[in-house]
Amino acid sequence: MENKLILFLFRFPLEFNLVEWLASIISTFAIIYLFRAKINVGKIKIIKNQSEILKFKIPVYNNSYLFSSTNIIIEASILIGDETFHLQLDRNNFIMLPKKSFKTKAQNKRIFQTINFENSTLDLLMRNGHTYLGIINNLNNDDKLRVRIHANHSFTNFGKAFEFIYKWENNNFIKE
Repeated sequence: MENKLILFLFRFPLEFNLVEWLASIISTFAIIYLFRAKINVGKIKIIKNQSEILKFKIPVYNNSYLFSSTNIIIEASILIGDETFHLQLDRNNFIMLPKKSFKTKAQNKRIFQTINFENSTLDLLMRNGHTYLGIINNLNNDDKLRVRIHANHSFTNFGKAFEFIYKWENNNFIKE
C-alpha cells in the first residue's frame, strides 16, 4: 500500500523554475513594503508659560496618498543619560489618520500633547523629589525625546513600528 502511494506521488513531474521563484519572493516583499503604514512625526512644538516649559506637542502625519493608517498607538519618553521617563499623552491610542489628499488640504495629522509622566515614572520621581516640570525645564544638550508609534495599513492591516529620536539642543528638539 505504501509503495503505491509513493509511486502515485512521484508520477507528477516536479519542476523548479528559479526565475519564477525569485519573482514571487520579490513581489511578495514589494507588496508588503508598499501596503504598510507610512507615518512621520513633524517638528516638536514646545508650549511655554513665560519662561517655563509646560508641555510638548507631537504632530503625527500619515504620508500615504492612497490609504489611511489605523489603530495608531503612540509612546513618548524622555531619555536622560541611561534613565527613561515615559510621558503621559492626551491620547495613547487613535483609531485612524486619513490619507493625504491631492486636491484638498485634508487633515492627515493628529497632534498629541504631553500631560505628565506615566504613573510608574511619577512614583519613582516622587521618591527622589523630582517633578514633571522640574525634569522638562532642566533638560541638557545630550537629552533626547523618543517617540515610538505603531500603525496598521487600512487595507491590508499590515502593521509597522516607527521610532523617531529628537535631541535637545538650544531649547529645541532636533530630529536625529
